[in-house]
Amino acid sequence: MRKLFVRIVASLMISSMLICCSSCLSKKGDYDYSWVEETKYIAHACGEINGLVYTNSREALEQNYEKGYRVFEVDIMQTPERKLICWHGWHDPVVFDLIPEEYQNTDVSYDDFMAMEITGGLHTMDFDQLVEFMADHPDMYVVTDTKSIYDDLNQQLFSEIVEEAEKIAPEVLDRIIPQIYYEGMLDIINEYYPWKSIIYTLYLVPEGTTFDSIVKFARKRGVRVITTTPEGGLTDSFLDDLNRYDIYVYLHTFNDEAETKQWIDKGVEGFYTDCLI
Repeated sequence: MRKLFVRIVASLMISSMLICCSSCLSKKGDYDYSWVEETKYIAHACGEINGLVYTNSREALEQNYEKGYRVFEVDIMQTPERKLICWHGWHDPVVFDLIPEEYQNTDVSYDDFMAMEITGGLHTMDFDQLVEFMADHPDMYVVTDTKSIYDDLNQQLFSEIVEEAEKIAPEVLDRIIPQIYYEGMLDIINEYYPWKSIIYTLYLVPEGTTFDSIVKFARKRGVRVITTTPEGGLTDSFLDDLNRYDIYVYLHTFNDEAETKQWIDKGVEGFYTDCLI
């Protein structure tokens, strides 16, 4: 009887610990979304430069900062050597006009990427250079676009993002705003840093995800920015629900000032853009 009692007590203790651990992982975040108040436009892929988009280049970052952007969406990916670079990807036709033909549809090495010239004489940028720029411009924020829906890749990416930033300028981590693509990604990236803001972007959400579940998740976890597109099913009722619970909505990608007005009137907070500043 005593052994049975001990086993029961031990089982209850383990169950309690598991519940506590689960609660810690899924607790509501202590976030700071004050940057939203002054951000109507987020520079998409570092913004347009010389009529070119998706460059994620050093010149685009510098020029668009001078124009007045303070929040930059930056594509971040790994090279085959797992080095972090600022690039949209090698297999998407939107970048084919930016790079030499031999690099199209090819996983380019870090050294080749850094030596590569983007159309118009623009220079590629790695993550370390991005961190250095952030350190020199303390009013700047970066929204990550890592495009990964795989747990293991997100572990690699965000562990490396934190590790590299901590080597150079750890203070910038408070101004890096990860975009998550599915609910479980939040707990994964929180293993590496207590991020100050999170954006839930909907263009890669798993099939079957409902608007109701998105709102419930955002409220439960304290996520207060949702990014989507009008074509992504932004219904009036969904937008009304988000506004009701003080969840900000950003749309992408808008490059016509007149088109933004109708959405602002409906309650949209801001837009990812190439050129509206």
